[in-house]
Amino acid sequence: TLDPTNTLITNGINVFSAAAGTLSAGDNFSGGNGTNDVFNVDITALASPGVTIGKIESFNLSNTGTVDFTNVTNTNAMQLNILGAATVTGVGSTFAEVDASSSAAAVNITIANGKSIDVVTGTGATTVTANDSGTQSTVTIDASLANALLDINGSADFVINGTVDVGVDAAGTSDSVTIANTKGTLTVTAGDSDLTITDSETTIAQTLTVDAGALDDNKTLTIGGDANVAITGGLVGNLNLSTYTGGSVSVALGNVGDNAA
Repeated sequence: TLDPTNTLITNGINVFSAAAGTLSAGDNFSGGNGTNDVFNVDITALASPGVTIGKIESFNLSNTGTVDFTNVTNTNAMQLNILGAATVTGVGSTFAEVDASSSAAAVNITIANGKSIDVVTGTGATTVTANDSGTQSTVTIDASLANALLDINGSADFVINGTVDVGVDAAGTSDSVTIANTKGTLTVTAGDSDLTITDSETTIAQTLTVDAGALDDNKTLTIGGDANVAITGGLVGNLNLSTYTGGSVSVALGNVGDNAA
């Protein structure tokens, strides 16, 4: 256990546990040269402006509480590793990537407004929230390990890749969502903006169900690949099947108006 107050930590693996759960202004986590410098951290809050994290390759978060990184200053791009169940907010300004691949528990991640970031899910349920702030931001999610629902929310663009074989709830999104490399049987719930889904697995039968009830009438649902597709919820937006190569498609239409399906 280290007292972090105004402390410069040298190279290597360091452990910090805050009994009070709070770091204060002036506290400084820093590695030596930024190579192989790792902090294993168990904290519940980063509450005060003025906390600095710098010259660290990775920041391993082992606690199961809520950690707010909003007020943390980061002096170099690094990786936040989530090892268990955690709720983290304000990431994006502090970290270039959030990696929850070692977690089998529920993880809730809120990205700082306007920040683009990469996220790797674990096997537990994952919730990611991200919003634009004047400029367009993009959250790229590797869902290869996901074994439970992926819930995405906000006005950022979302790109989900890896091999996606779990349900995706995008009902809380308001900008474009792209889901690539789907596999198996899964359900996707659309938000109100453009949604693109493509499967790349041709050796097994696939079934894709898309609830498109929330898709706006001037937005487009694009389906590619050869999965059997059922579109439910009453589609009133556009449907693009130009890259669809096989299987069957059933569509439940809503009040289509001038849109073509």
